[in-house]
Amino acid sequence: MTKLLDSTLVLCDLDHLLLAGDGNMPQVVRDVLQLFSSRGGRLTVFSQRSPRAVRAVLGGLRLAAPALTCGGTLAYRFSEGSGQPLCSFAGCEESIFKKLPAAVGLGIALQMADGSTRVLRMSTALERHLRREFTPFTLCSPADVKGEDVLRILLYQDRQQLPIQALLEKALGNSATALLGERAAPDLLRLTPRTVSGAEMLQAVCTPVGIAPENVLVLAGSMPMLELVRAASRSAAAADAPAELRLAAKQVTLTDAAGGAAVEVLYRMVRAADTSVYNFCKVLCNFSAEGFLFSKKSGRMGEEAYAKQKTPRGAVPAAVSCRRRGLCCAGVPVCSAAASANAADAAGHKGAGSVYAGGTEHSRCRRFVHPARCRPPQCTGHSGLPGAARPVCTGGGCGTGAGRYPSKGGFMGRAGVCPLGCSPLAALVKEEIRRYIVMSDESIFINRELSWLDFNRRVLALGKDKNVPLGERIKFLAIYGSNLDEFFMVRVGSLQERANLEQSKTKKEKRENKTNMTAAEQLAAIMPKTAQLQEECDKFYAKALENLAENAYHKVDFDHLTKEEEHLWKKYFQSELFPILSPQIVDNRHPFPFLRNKEIYLGVLLKEKHTQEQSLGIVPISSQMERLHFVKKDGETQFALVEELVLHYASSIFGKDSMQEKCLFRVTRNADIDVKEGMMDHDIDYREIMTELLRRRRKLAAVRLQITPAPAPEVERLLCSRLELTRKRVFLQKSPLDLSFFFKLSGRMEAEGHPALFYTPARPMLPPPDYDLAAEVQKHDVLLSYPYQSIRPFIAMLKKAAQDPDVISIKMTLYRMARESQIVQALMEAAENGKEVVALVELRARFDEQNNIDWSKHLEEAGCTVIYGFDDYKVHSKLTLITKKSAHGYSYITQIGTGNYNEKTSELYTDYSFITADLGIGEEASNVFQNLAVQKLTEESEKMLVAPLRFKSVLLDEMDRVINAARLGRPASMILKNNSISDRDIILKLEEASCAGVRIDMIVRGICCVRAGVPGKTENLHIRSLVGRYLEHGRIYSFYDGVNTRIYIASGDFLTRNTECRVEVGVRVEDPVLKEKLDSILRLQLSDSVNAREMQPDGSYQKVKPAPGEPLVNSQMGMYDLLRDDWTARDKAPAPASVAETPKPQPVKAPEKPAAPAKAAPQPARLAEPEKQPAQPEKAAPAPMPIVVTESRPRRTGLLSRLLEHFLK
Repeated sequence: MTKLLDSTLVLCDLDHLLLAGDGNMPQVVRDVLQLFSSRGGRLTVFSQRSPRAVRAVLGGLRLAAPALTCGGTLAYRFSEGSGQPLCSFAGCEESIFKKLPAAVGLGIALQMADGSTRVLRMSTALERHLRREFTPFTLCSPADVKGEDVLRILLYQDRQQLPIQALLEKALGNSATALLGERAAPDLLRLTPRTVSGAEMLQAVCTPVGIAPENVLVLAGSMPMLELVRAASRSAAAADAPAELRLAAKQVTLTDAAGGAAVEVLYRMVRAADTSVYNFCKVLCNFSAEGFLFSKKSGRMGEEAYAKQKTPRGAVPAAVSCRRRGLCCAGVPVCSAAASANAADAAGHKGAGSVYAGGTEHSRCRRFVHPARCRPPQCTGHSGLPGAARPVCTGGGCGTGAGRYPSKGGFMGRAGVCPLGCSPLAALVKEEIRRYIVMSDESIFINRELSWLDFNRRVLALGKDKNVPLGERIKFLAIYGSNLDEFFMVRVGSLQERANLEQSKTKKEKRENKTNMTAAEQLAAIMPKTAQLQEECDKFYAKALENLAENAYHKVDFDHLTKEEEHLWKKYFQSELFPILSPQIVDNRHPFPFLRNKEIYLGVLLKEKHTQEQSLGIVPISSQMERLHFVKKDGETQFALVEELVLHYASSIFGKDSMQEKCLFRVTRNADIDVKEGMMDHDIDYREIMTELLRRRRKLAAVRLQITPAPAPEVERLLCSRLELTRKRVFLQKSPLDLSFFFKLSGRMEAEGHPALFYTPARPMLPPPDYDLAAEVQKHDVLLSYPYQSIRPFIAMLKKAAQDPDVISIKMTLYRMARESQIVQALMEAAENGKEVVALVELRARFDEQNNIDWSKHLEEAGCTVIYGFDDYKVHSKLTLITKKSAHGYSYITQIGTGNYNEKTSELYTDYSFITADLGIGEEASNVFQNLAVQKLTEESEKMLVAPLRFKSVLLDEMDRVINAARLGRPASMILKNNSISDRDIILKLEEASCAGVRIDMIVRGICCVRAGVPGKTENLHIRSLVGRYLEHGRIYSFYDGVNTRIYIASGDFLTRNTECRVEVGVRVEDPVLKEKLDSILRLQLSDSVNAREMQPDGSYQKVKPAPGEPLVNSQMGMYDLLRDDWTARDKAPAPASVAETPKPQPVKAPEKPAAPAKAAPQPARLAEPEKQPAQPEKAAPAPMPIVVTESRPRRTGLLSRLLEHFLK
């Protein structure tokens, strides 16, 4: 199949055929491009944009040949970062740039031979254009411009009535006659020195990659590509392209540009390649008349059934009636508007005249016309003989005018017909493509939300794991509940909002790009899975109570109190609780109160004796009340929940005779606030906007209702009615509505001295007393690993910098900070000492917004410069830059991390902190901060990863390097460790790597939208999840091409939000000692047989068990041994030869009691109740695995591929 596609290079119009009107690439286009590329297809683009603007919109898409940018005046090779100018202003008088008119409202930009854009004069229209196309630019004066460096002059006018042509003629004089002007838009005029011929452009594209011009298919949608279309031996134009372009093209698509012309062509090429395979295997691949609908027997929906399902009034198209007689074969269109009359007559079809209701059909050429979209065409007729004239439609009701011009044979149909409205099946093209892509790839995709629920199940499983101490098990139950709360507030909340908008037709239906599910379908799948998890949680909770009772901690059961206990608790209720309760009655005279998010309420159904009227009694059980009460009795501890106490004595509040039902309930509300909603008033301070949005968050719609104990059917019905919730959103449970009380209970247990019920204390390791991180960094790069190593040396370095007279500035990005942050205090101290301190505070850090708002105020008060990041990109980076100035110039200390600058989470999360004095990295970090300050994305970097423009593209390049090595027979492998993966481009690249024979080991803690081990697709992909004592939060990306290993750490995961919608940073680690350390960490985690669970081909996870005779390996505890002498090891041991040459380490047996260093942090590194932890800690099960591949595996292929290989021999 690959050979069938890679013989052709497609040169496609980027601006008109691949991008939507808003300048972004639609998802269906991305999908087809990825499909086309994965099948071996070769693509490059033509664009009016500059190379940098082209790269910005292409993202990770790879081009197989130089791109024709700047309107075909520059052939640019992105792989080399250079281009070949095809024309320039060389030879023109230099004064031409000085003579350009200087009218008010006229902007002038120059597209340069080096791919950059320079602005001579700015205007509103020019600025809008540059921002819309993501075009970076520099300001310059005409005196700095040389003619040979300029490709085109772009003039943008703010006012359409501006006489720009007259101004040019007056300003340039005779020089104007030598220029070619093109009015590209009402506000845009382009000037070029000459026309570049189509042959020149084709030669510039083909020569560097060794492709013959006759093997280029030009796919055009606009007039600037006319010369290319004329020069190319193969060409296709969009159905709504200008008439002259369609006449010049050899083929015309069925769909127009917006309808997916490029998608149609590329998809048809893939299907044609597929068809050759199926034909060889003697599997029929019968295309419909339009070429898109396939036989059910060949694994695709039959076109007749599909047409019945989709066409108006259930009619069957004429094409189907012909198919019944066996006419169409292997994609040869015969009937309908797109049919070849020659083929129809040759097959003996004279047209039976079957019609749609309300439509007409020409009896000879079977031209169907839908009355609502097009006037009846006038068929010129045809002889039916080979080579005879094609039918020509002269109708123009579609508005495209396509039917008025006869043309050569259409690509998917005939150019002589109205392209879009006239064909009842054409509107289904995009949907059919989407269906095919999802059908062909669905076996490797997992829905993001369902994958997250699987992750939370792994957290819940630690609540019953006997290998986890009891005090830690109950914490995991609490963490499970906290995770689920956040999931409903954020993910379910946003899905519900989108589903409501789609249902009301306010927004167009949007399908998830991996499993093709709508928001409503995802919600429908989430609810039963959540109910199943709740049943498991109830069982684990009951078992936890039994285990607690065995250890002298008994939960009070208010249904089985002794008389003495009844008296005690009733007295406590009446004296301590009853006076502060605020009961409410909901009936016709009393409105339904607002129910606070995650607050517990008592609900009681009341009935009047005389009137028999029902009402609802509600009692808020405020979060301000002490929820957990302890009673010591006979040397044992009893604990009671306040809501259960209130429930037990509900009759004391409302009266026993009137109560019909009673229960406890809790509402979860949507918390997915949209910051853009508050950005309409630009006079309001950003902090005030966020403060107002936080207030608004508390009143968003309900998304979940929890009730215990069940049943209380009438209360449930009333609540659902008032909250506008369906029964599917109601979860009846036997466990408490909020399990966070387990945090307090475990704290009590630990304080009372039960060390056997908790993990053995393990504290972050401190360096020697004389350790100076700033001085150490001057000698070599440093990598700190939290929580095994303390964050204190980094804080000490900041405090030292605040006092150092050579330090002139400290810059830092802040995402989540501790409530008592020494790091922020150090920044404030530096500002008070006269240093320039720039702090980028991300106020949109979910559920930490208020904390960040407060800290931003303190920073400003101390004299720091506080910036808030981008409007459209959340800044998730972990980047610090300390700048020094000395007699020798500027020097930098740069820190790039995977975790937040948060002292508390540095003892709970596993993270990596890279600190370096490398001048190149420092300069790149300085450039990043400069760009952040002016709301500009970073486009260029060598050593750093900077999302969204230099993150995914770099990692995809690394994957391509490894794939190419594997195809050359070298032992290639990848080890990728992060928190989540959902980016479709990366998933498909992993599939490509697996099929190429690359061994891929992934350590993914949470969301994982790709299946491992799927035969023929991801059989070389191995995925495990580590969920244990510490929350795995670090990201390490390692790529081995059989010769060299490249290792990166980064703040970003493989979620689409990280790769495309956030500012993330990472760095390639080049120090051989640190590369060895990171490699050892990855190998240790791949040998874990305590915390690991491995994904199976069906997407489920199995606990990893050690091989017979092998010791248990706890990678988290093993890190203490691995890093024990790390602070001073650099001065003792020689540097390693190479990571690629290091032998595999033997599995590390975790010490039962990891030794702590002599100096240790006072607080134990254990999971405690977080003040604001959106996190999901973890633990999992045992597993031995081969760590890193040392020899390539033979590639395993599917049946069709093996047959094709045999056929090609």
